[in-house]
Amino acid sequence: MHYLDNAATTPLDPSVRGFLAEGYADLWGNPSSDSELGRNAKRALEVARDLLCGMLGARELVFCGGGTEATNLALRGSLARDSRRTILVGAADHPAVLETAADLEHEGHTTIRYPVGSQGRVRLDEFARLVEEHASSIGVVSILHGNNENGTLAPVESMISTVRRHAPDAHVHVDAVQSFAKIAVDLDRFGADSVTIAAHKIHGPKGIGALALGDVRRPRTQCTGGGQERGLRCGTEDVVSARAFALAAEHWISRQAEETGRVRALRDRAERDLFAAIDGIELLGDSETRLPHLLPLGIRGVRGSMVRERLETHGILVSTGSACASEHRETRGSHVHRAMGVVSALADGALRISFGRFNEEADVDALVQVLPRIVAELRETAA
Repeated sequence: MHYLDNAATTPLDPSVRGFLAEGYADLWGNPSSDSELGRNAKRALEVARDLLCGMLGARELVFCGGGTEATNLALRGSLARDSRRTILVGAADHPAVLETAADLEHEGHTTIRYPVGSQGRVRLDEFARLVEEHASSIGVVSILHGNNENGTLAPVESMISTVRRHAPDAHVHVDAVQSFAKIAVDLDRFGADSVTIAAHKIHGPKGIGALALGDVRRPRTQCTGGGQERGLRCGTEDVVSARAFALAAEHWISRQAEETGRVRALRDRAERDLFAAIDGIELLGDSETRLPHLLPLGIRGVRGSMVRERLETHGILVSTGSACASEHRETRGSHVHRAMGVVSALADGALRISFGRFNEEADVDALVQVLPRIVAELRETAA
């Protein structure tokens, strides 16, 4: 099998898999319990927290059940502490942000979406105009660091500087689920109040994410109970998954230049060879300021869903876009492509190819041998 859908999820790092097996045998104590088992679990939990805080330049970190829960805590929890009712989000943001903002409208909040251009870049002039125009009412601003469909990176520091200039008390949240570990993510350098990350995007376990926090503008808890996670996310923590999360992050970040460079080289070779072999193919994202592992393509004259299905029969797994938005894709199309103004001929033929630490040249070999043939066959059938 050639797995090229690492933006959706990643296979477990073998050493993380081994740790999970051992960890559930040894670290099964309740970290809130005042026993030796509990204290051992608590120490392991705090080691994981400290490691991730150090990697993120954060003062504090709350473990959650995934990136979506962490994002909900940031958005809902921040608005719960604030009388200001406006949420500023990106038109091409992840559904975890957009659907949460839409739900908050039922509670009397107002959502404003800042636009992106044809390559997925945030339109900074419009962003600045919206921040200035609504400065007195903005409670939360959410910024997607690296887009999960088009791979385009946002100029986070510049955007946050604009917010601080006009709406200094707004909570600024950064969704770094796709970018964390692959490239530098630093809450303190960004000037953000919170950053969302998730383990399963970096060869860690599913069901564990985190919200990194600065020391001001903390959200209010959305899950009350026993006071765990500094009172911000109550419920007994999954210590083993938290430690496995930190381990997976360590493995990538400790060799970030090497690992990310290798992933980028695979992506670049796939892009170069596919563009040489297929007519009517375009990049559906920024060609320069982008995530290193993601290759978003639009191919004229074919349906992306049919190409994906044919590739799978050859043991090559890719996607047509965000796994988190796949239920609506067939009927409504990609909201990211709509925000970018992608023409239907390209949007219909969209493929998202994404690489991870355990991909090899053989995966690219298979893709560039098979995909051009599938495209040619489908075009011939449609002619």
